[in-house]
Order: sequence, then C-alpha cells, then structure tokens
Amino acid sequence: MENTIQHLTKAFIGESQARNRYNFYSKIAKKEGFEQIAERELF
Repeated sequence: MENTIQHLTKAFIGESQARNRYNFYSKIAKKEGFEQIAERELF
C-alpha cells in the first residue's frame, strides 16, 4: 500500500508540473498573438 501511495504522489506531482508548464506557455502564446495555441490553457 505504501508503494502505491508513493507512485500516486509522484504521478500527481508530475501532472501538476505539466499543467503549470502548459498554462505558462499558453499565456506567452496569448501575449504573442497566437490565439489558437492560447486556447489550450488548462484551468
């Protein structure tokens, strides 16, 4: 059970970091006028 919790924690951290990266680059795309790319921002 402890192993499962560790794996789930690592997966959650990885997905959270990915979401933050997508949002960061989406905001840059919006500032640069790439509206279609910016629409992919995750909330």
